Amino acid sequence: MYKQLSRPQYEALIEIMELEFVLIELNLYLDTHPDCEEALRIYNDLAMKYHGMIMDYQHEYGMIHSLSVNRTEPGEWNWIDSPWPWEIEYKKL
Repeated sequence: MYKQLSRPQYEALIEIMELEFVLIELNLYLDTHPDCEEALRIYNDLAMKYHGMIMDYQHEYGMIHSLSVNRTEPGEWNWIDSPWPWEIEYKKL
């Protein structure tokens, strides 16, 4: 069963996934070019933006993945209620 997200939630999720892709690619580049100050600066700037976007998304829509959970009480494992990537209905916006 697919779950339809609101347009703002869908756009935020797509932006987070795009930024995560860029960070992974920059990380790979920095593995082979560790002295590239420009790449490191860009990586750090985007990493800060990414973490801010994750915090904003979670505040508005709930947990985005299990690594974000601060589980202190039974029953706080509610990130599972969010749609999985394959459960998101794609609609051309």
